[in-house]
Amino acid sequence: MYSDLSNRLTIDAIGQQASDWATMVSRKWKLGKSKQAEFLRTLAGPMSVGKKPIQICEHIRRHGTTVQQTLAVLILDSLREGGGICNALDGWIDPVSLSALKATEEAGSDIFVRALERIADSLEVASQGRAKIVKLAIYPALILVATISIMIYPVGPVVESLKLMIRGKSDPALDQMTALIAFYTHWLWLTVTLGVLMVVSYRWYMANSISAFRHRLDKIPVFSGYRLSIASKFISTFALLKEFGMPAQRIFDILGSTGNTYQRYHSTLAQINLGEGAMSEVDAMDTGLLDDSQIATLHLYSSADDDHLIAAMNKAADVIGESISKRSTFAAYLVAFLIGGWAFFNVIMIVAVLVGFNPRDHMQLGV
Repeated sequence: MYSDLSNRLTIDAIGQQASDWATMVSRKWKLGKSKQAEFLRTLAGPMSVGKKPIQICEHIRRHGTTVQQTLAVLILDSLREGGGICNALDGWIDPVSLSALKATEEAGSDIFVRALERIADSLEVASQGRAKIVKLAIYPALILVATISIMIYPVGPVVESLKLMIRGKSDPALDQMTALIAFYTHWLWLTVTLGVLMVVSYRWYMANSISAFRHRLDKIPVFSGYRLSIASKFISTFALLKEFGMPAQRIFDILGSTGNTYQRYHSTLAQINLGEGAMSEVDAMDTGLLDDSQIATLHLYSSADDDHLIAAMNKAADVIGESISKRSTFAAYLVAFLIGGWAFFNVIMIVAVLVGFNPRDHMQLGV
């Protein structure tokens, strides 16, 4: 009896986790970071000139996009029940950004509006890397799909007809094309699935692993992009909350309670460092997330007033952002080049068979 109950609870828990994951993926698809930034600006603009959140959300509910209307209804329900704006955005907005917004929502309208604008800017920048890859890779990808479709049909039946013309004798071009068509027909879906699983697994590992091997991996430039993206978000959020007068211990607590395992680990470690007597918040940040050169630069401002330190942190976040942008641009061109090269190879194969093949060559050579 107890065993059956335990199994049922386990199955229910797994089902709930799967449902939560599906909901999260659906929301990310509907409201990417660029759309999150757009929605936050839609709130911040009218609020900056004195409009009430209820008025703004009523306007969005009537005139916004479908997903914006959904969020507006959630915010209206929350406000009418005595809650806040941020409570309604759980699961829709990047969790770290949302935590920063929650921390500033009660500090007053002016501070909250500035936080909305700053976080919208950071979300916009964060969305540009993936947008670059999609923008550069979309046309080569369409050409690749078109060439594969053409190779399977109508080129596939043509190849079979040509093989009949030479009565089943061997021809390098036809044999290569036949093997390639067989791969596309029977194994391409499996290859694509494995590729997607590898990418998803890599991202999951980078977001959740805090092992010694993971830290060594961070030191390798090719694999340090994820660390840099978290570092940029970490230091820019810290600077934002510090600008509004929040103490370092509280900021580390907020950053340590949201986001993925990797970010929470570094935030919690910084909080521990500060509690164990670190001379400054910059010393506490020396957890391996930021480069040694970045920590050294921030140390130059650690004894200055908060305004100079905040400016230095924002500058460091901008420098990291520029590095991420360069990496994203390189990755986008690399992906476009690989996909385009694959499509070009298909075109060469099609031309080689349809233009270069001559059945008389086999008759003359007697093969």
